[in-house]
Amino acid sequence: MKSIVQLSIKFLTMGKEEKSGGVGLLGLLFLIFLVMKLAGAGAVANWSWWWVFSPLWIPVVFGVLIYIIVMQLMK
Repeated sequence: MKSIVQLSIKFLTMGKEEKSGGVGLLGLLFLIFLVMKLAGAGAVANWSWWWVFSPLWIPVVFGVLIYIIVMQLMK
């Protein structure tokens, strides 16, 4: 049987669980670039689509390069 203290703590913390996730800085930057490109606003309107999507692919490229370097150093 649960004690009154345990039930009180559960009631007080209900719905206050921290949630992680979300868009993040690079995702937000991508969305800003995408909206500016589609709206034809600013210098982003003249960028190649590769640069508009760069906040998504540049971290992947860095991650793969770091992985390759670490694997080569571990040989």
